[in-house]
Order: sequence, then C-alpha cells, then structure tokens
Amino acid sequence: FLDVSIIESGQLRMNIREVDIPDLLERVQQNLYPAATKGNVTLETVTDPDLRSLRIDGGKIEQVLINLGSNAIEHSPSGGRVIIRSLRVKEEIRFQIEDRGVGISPEMQTKLFSPFSGSGSSKRDGERSIGLGLIISRKIIEAHGGAMYVESEPGAGSTFGFTLPDSVLIPEQAE
Repeated sequence: FLDVSIIESGQLRMNIREVDIPDLLERVQQNLYPAATKGNVTLETVTDPDLRSLRIDGGKIEQVLINLGSNAIEHSPSGGRVIIRSLRVKEEIRFQIEDRGVGISPEMQTKLFSPFSGSGSSKRDGERSIGLGLIISRKIIEAHGGAMYVESEPGAGSTFGFTLPDSVLIPEQAE
C-alpha cells in the first residue's frame, strides 16, 4: 500500500542510468529460482542479442520483472515452464514473461491493471491476489514511457509483458 501511495502522490523517484540487460535478467532469474524450484517450475531466459544496454531505472524494472515472474510461477502447474524474454520489436523494447498456466478469461484481462482486481484465478496454493503488484508494475512502466500488456487464453497460459520506447536503447559503441 505504501508503494501505491507514493506512486499515486506523484513522488515516484526514478534512478535512470545505463543498465546491462543480460545482467538484469540474470538477477531476475536468480531471484525467482527458489520459488520456481519449490513449485517444480523450470525457468528459462531468452535474451535478444541486440539488447545489451538500456537507460532505465534498473531496480524498478527488476521489481516489475520479478513481480511478473512470481505471478507466472505461482500460476504454473508443477512441471511447468516459465520463459523470461527480452526482444526488440520495430521501434520498441519488449520484455515478457510466458507461462502455460490456467490462463485468464477475456473479461478478467480488462480488469488486471486496476486496483484490487486480483487475477481471477487462484494461485497453486489456493491463495487469491488483490492485484497491487500489477498496479505498481503498470505505474513504473508508464513512468518509463512504456505500457503493460497481457495475452492469455483460458487453459493455454498467459504472457504478461511491457514495452519501452526505443529511445531507452543505448547504441553499441564501435570498437
């Protein structure tokens, strides 16, 4: 609730700097590894070789990826797989987390990024979410000039992700 209050009051502070994307994704995977192991879920990271460095708040983007990854693990069946992916698509940078969990109905997808919406489905342990993680994530991504999205089909899993403007990309320096 404190994070939401800070964000809503307009006092979200950003620490924009150059961030190495493979290092960032490695930290995210290391952070998610214990939960994935406990849930018998395989974690995989696929990094676009053209995405080396971005000018972003690395800590906050890491927080968003960990939140999305944690949700994917919690909603994945035992023996499932979660893929963390970074890619450059046209004029935007895209990060996404894919799972093969229960999926989300189209009606629920429209409510996901609203306060206290929850996911509409129970986690593996039967617990329900109030949805604050997705609200905080959306606000962080919007502060970077980006947008959150979800693609899901009941019974076929979900892909949660976000786009960032191409302007955050740091061009490779010529040797």
